[in-house]
Amino acid sequence: MKKLLVLLAMVTSVSALAYHARVDVAGLGGEMELVPGKASKGCGLSNPGWVKDPIKRKKSIYFASPKLGQDWQEAEFSFTPSQDGKIRIRIGGQWHNAAKGGKPYYVFYKEVEVVEGGSLVNGDFSQKDAAGELVNWSTSKSNKPVVAEEEGATIVKMEYNNGMWQEVEVKKDQVVKIKVVIKNATPATDN
Repeated sequence: MKKLLVLLAMVTSVSALAYHARVDVAGLGGEMELVPGKASKGCGLSNPGWVKDPIKRKKSIYFASPKLGQDWQEAEFSFTPSQDGKIRIRIGGQWHNAAKGGKPYYVFYKEVEVVEGGSLVNGDFSQKDAAGELVNWSTSKSNKPVVAEEEGATIVKMEYNNGMWQEVEVKKDQVVKIKVVIKNATPATDN
C-alpha cells in the first residue's frame, strides 16, 4: 500500500509539471461562425462551452495542446469559417484563475504557422522592428511576453494573461489549418 501511495504521488507530481498551450481564434465583425475541424492527437478543440450565448459561442474556437514536456512538439488544428473576413489568432498558455490565487502556466512558442487557408506574418518571431518589438504581433502594453533566443531561433515565453495575437484574412468554407511548435516553460519550482 505504501508503494502504491508513493507511485501515485510521483505520477501526480509529474503530471502537475505538464501544462497546455492555448490558442483562441475569433471571427472579427459580421456574423462569421467558426466550425471546429480536426486536431492533433491529445488536443482539445471546440467552440468555448463557457460562452453562454449560443450565437457568440459559434464565433470563436479554442485549442488546447496535449500536456507539454521539456521537448519541442508540434500540434495542429483546423476550422472552417462561414464567411470571408478576418480572424484573430491569439496564442498563450493554459488559463488560470489569477483572482483566486492561481499561478500562471508558462509556455514557449517557437513557431506559429497558418499551414492552409490564410497567411500569418512572422510566425517564427524572427522579425523585429527598431524598438525590438515583434513585427505583426500585438501584445498588451503592460504585460508583454518574454522574447529570447534558443539555438539560433527566436522563442517567446508567455502565459494566458500575456498572450499575443495577429489578424489573418480567411475565405468562406475554406479550411484553415494552424500549426504550433511549443513546449512547457514553467519550472517545477513554480508548482
